[in-house]
Amino acid sequence: MAVFSGQMAAAINSVVKNLKTLSNFSQEIGKGNYQSDFKPLSDKDILGNSLLRMREDLKKAASEEAKRKEEDERRNWSTHGIARFG
Repeated sequence: MAVFSGQMAAAINSVVKNLKTLSNFSQEIGKGNYQSDFKPLSDKDILGNSLLRMREDLKKAASEEAKRKEEDERRNWSTHGIARFG
């Protein structure tokens, strides 16, 4: 019975550790840190793999938003410059 208790305690500790890792990774993504290191437990780690896909999607969206802002700033600069001459 003691061996079984030890195995259960080890399994629970492993689950808790993995949940903390997932939590820390998701918090970093929420802060906009898309460089945070994370490896899913396996190919079947649905939550871990979903978080990785979410990170990539958010990274891509942030990049596209930065490009849009840059293009808007250029258009505004051009528009204001032309308006001053007019």
